[in-house]
Amino acid sequence: MLSDLELERPAVVTLAWLEEVRQRIGLGMPASEIARRLRMLGWLLPLRARGAWEFAPADRAGPMSGGDPFIELRAVLAVRPDIQVGVGYESAAFVQSLASRQPAREVIVCDEGTPVIRSLQHFRRVDLTLPVEAYSEREGLRVQSGTGLVAALAIRPDGFGDWPGLSGWLPTAAQHADPEVLKRSLVGRSAPAWARAAYLLRAGGNPAAAKPLLDRCPPGRGPYYRGPRRRGGHYDRTTGVVDTVVVRYAEAGQGI
Repeated sequence: MLSDLELERPAVVTLAWLEEVRQRIGLGMPASEIARRLRMLGWLLPLRARGAWEFAPADRAGPMSGGDPFIELRAVLAVRPDIQVGVGYESAAFVQSLASRQPAREVIVCDEGTPVIRSLQHFRRVDLTLPVEAYSEREGLRVQSGTGLVAALAIRPDGFGDWPGLSGWLPTAAQHADPEVLKRSLVGRSAPAWARAAYLLRAGGNPAAAKPLLDRCPPGRGPYYRGPRRRGGHYDRTTGVVDTVVVRYAEAGQGI
């Protein structure tokens, strides 16, 4: 069993994984007993998700965690593959190498209607349903792409917590944004969400990608606010957005 663990190096070991290997190698001991013994010997480390453990390979020289900030998310996905949850917002920006600063508290995004997951309560959770194309796979996890990030910031701006850092990576995300994926992400959303998405693309230097969104924007009367309603915001006539956040940090020298 240890040979298989060292060979395959699973980030998360589940009872189902142990049972599959147990049957393959012809071991008579139940998977639950195998897990118990491996835990006692320090090869498996406890996780919050029931029936899942972190594997501690021999090259760590002891029962030490690998320090993966998303190990608990991997554990939940391993035992509950039906749950639609991914990495989002400032965490996604860091994982996608857009942002240079890792957030103090990682952010996960669950499809709307996802029940409470107690083992993930140490993450900051945002409930938002986006199409599959708004994510890309990174190291086995669903991570919002640059396009997905623009959509998320437009639909649920309250889920974002690093407005000063946005100015550093918005131009890259905007330049590579896919307008078709953005349109699918915004279907059924309000006029302010469409306008905010178009504004983010324009603020990031990609007005051409913003035009298809404005052409499809539902009827509505602005102005639409990009940030808190306070004096001194920048009004963008094309989108009808009053921006009190993006321009603020750009003018502070962290700009777009």
